[in-house]
Parts: sequence; C-alpha cells; structure tokens
Amino acid sequence: MCSPGQTGRYVLIQKLRDKERQLVANERPLESLAKLGQLGNEVQFILRRTGPTSSEGSDQGRAPKLPRPPDPEPLKHKEPKKALTFNLGPSTSPQTRVKQVEKPPRDSQARGVSPSPPSSLAQAGPSKDTLYQQILRQQGQLQSLQGQVESLERELSIWERAPPPTLSPDLLEKMDHLQQLLGRNETELAHALHWENEFQSEVQREKDILRQKNELHLALDKHSRRLHDTDNQSEQLERDIKLLFETKRNGVLQARPSVEESVVIAKEQLDNHQHHRAELQASIEEIEKELRLAEEELQAKSMELDDLNKELRQCNLQQFIQQTGVTPAQSNQQTEEIDFTLLKPDGQSDEDSNSSILEFNPHTTAKQILGNPRSLQNPLVSSLRPEGVYV
Repeated sequence: MCSPGQTGRYVLIQKLRDKERQLVANERPLESLAKLGQLGNEVQFILRRTGPTSSEGSDQGRAPKLPRPPDPEPLKHKEPKKALTFNLGPSTSPQTRVKQVEKPPRDSQARGVSPSPPSSLAQAGPSKDTLYQQILRQQGQLQSLQGQVESLERELSIWERAPPPTLSPDLLEKMDHLQQLLGRNETELAHALHWENEFQSEVQREKDILRQKNELHLALDKHSRRLHDTDNQSEQLERDIKLLFETKRNGVLQARPSVEESVVIAKEQLDNHQHHRAELQASIEEIEKELRLAEEELQAKSMELDDLNKELRQCNLQQFIQQTGVTPAQSNQQTEEIDFTLLKPDGQSDEDSNSSILEFNPHTTAKQILGNPRSLQNPLVSSLRPEGVYV
C-alpha cells in the first residue's frame, strides 16, 4: 500500500483471496484477469511501494520540504467496482498537482544546504504521470469488461430461469407412437431371430435324420443282397441233395463213403446257411422297425417345420407391412409370388417345379422319398432374405 501523492518505486501485486502474486514488467493484468474467469471478481490489484526513485534517493538529503496542497476529491465512477482496489493517490490531473518531496534532516537545514535543482523533480514526474494515465486506461477497460460480464450474467440468469421448450400435443403423441412402434419392432425382431434359430436347428435335425435313413437304407440293401446270395446257395445245395438221393435210389451210382461225406457236408452247409438266413431275417426286421421309427420321427419333424414356416411367413408378412405400408391383400399376393419363385429352382420348368413340390409334401413317407431319386437330388433349401426367411 502507498500513501496518496507519494513518489517512489512501486510493484503491482495481484491478490486472490489469501494469495498474492507479483506481476512482472511484461505481464498484462487484463489478460490474467480474463483467464481466471469467474474468479476475476475476487481479484484485487495493489500498488506496493518498494523504495524511492533513483533521483529521489540522491537528492533526498538536499531537497527542501514544499508546502503540501490539500488532497483533491477522487474521481466518481458511475458503477462501483467488484473486488478491484487501486490505491493510486489523488485522481487529479498532472497540471494541478504540486510536486512533493520528503522533509530533509534537521542537520542539513542547520548547515544551510541549498535546495536541489528542479530538474530531478521534473524527471520523476513524467514517469508517474504516464503510469497513472496507463492505470486510468486499464481502469476504464476493466469497467467496460465488468459491464460486459454483468450483461452476460443477466442474460445467463434469464436463460436459466426460462422454462424448457414445450412440445405440441401432436408431436408428443407422435413420439409416443414411434416409441411403441420401436418397442414392437424390437420384440418382433427378437421373436423372429428366435424362430429363425429354431428353424435352423430343425433343418439340421432333419438332415441328420435323412443321413441316418440313408445309412439304414444302404444297410438294408446290403443285407438283402446277402440274403439273396444265401437263398441261391441253399437252392443249389437242395438241388444237389435231391440229385444225390435220386441217383442213390435208382442205383445208377454205387454207394461210396465220399458221397455220404459230401451229403453230410452239404447238410451242414445248408444248416449254416439257414441259420445265417434266420439271423439276416432278424436283422432285417430290426432295421425295418428302426426305419419305421425314423419315418414317424421324420413326419413329426416335417409337421413342426410346417408350423415354423407358417409362423415365419406371418412374421415376415407383418414386418413387410410395417416397412412398406402395403395392405394385407397385396402383401399376401406378393408373399405367394415370392414363395412360388423361391420354390422353383433356376432353369426348372413348371412341371418339374410341381413335381418337386409334390415330392416334398410333408405327408410323403420315407419309402416314397427313397423310391424317388429326384427327391434326393433336389433337397429343400431355405433362402435367407433381408426381409426375413422364406422357405
């Protein structure tokens, strides 16, 4: 702090709450104040005297004391400043201010020392005046910034007190409808994904059942061939035995031990073949039983696939109606056309497509499928579309 009208060397101190910081020569107080933001209201700038000037220090002992003029009234500002304190002495113009010097020591007056020349006072004056004018300019800039801050604060308080924008009832109703539609679409999408996964798993099970059925069919063919060969061998042995009995009864050939042994061997072979035939017959019956069970399971899976196809088509139809806004009659016609085109393979005529559709009738038995080789050449293949799953 400094007393009014006191000359000397000063430093500018920036005080924020309980912290003080000395500003350097090239530092700008307004920029540092702007960087602090809302804390700028609590900043105080203080001029602190550190010592006399160079000319004042040299002439302090020789300068006589001049009469001190009365302190002029300080400048009156329109608006009070917030937390900005400047102790700069009197706020009068330099023309009306009288230079003051400190009182010399008494011993120098006793010795009759002559007063110092006025050049030193003239040299100390302009620096103080320039500093004072600069501080006045900065004070005006601070006042303008303070006015801008206050206007911004008033505008901010108006915006904070303003109620949130209200929406019209039509927009609110439309938003509610869109939210409900979004929730329905998400539910239907999850439902469609679930049934699509179920459909894929059922298709995989059907493929496994068809593979097992083909394996059983191959095993049945193999056992049938072996049974046929056994029948041929048994018939040949029976003919040989009959021929031997006839020759023995007619006396054409003499009874020899080798013939009897051959007859015994033939009987043993016949018994073995008959036993083997019985085993093959039992295995064939078991295979036919497994084949009937596989056919029943295949029919049940076919019915489940039909139900899944119906549900998937219904989901696709609803999704198609929601996306395109087509009426149910038009969407049913388009769905039937798409299904018919998907059921007919590329390069296949209408008769072939009809025959393939008839071949893959869910009520067709496994024997009919195995008996028709075209049904195995053109299996049912699902087609995935962006709109859904069509079969």
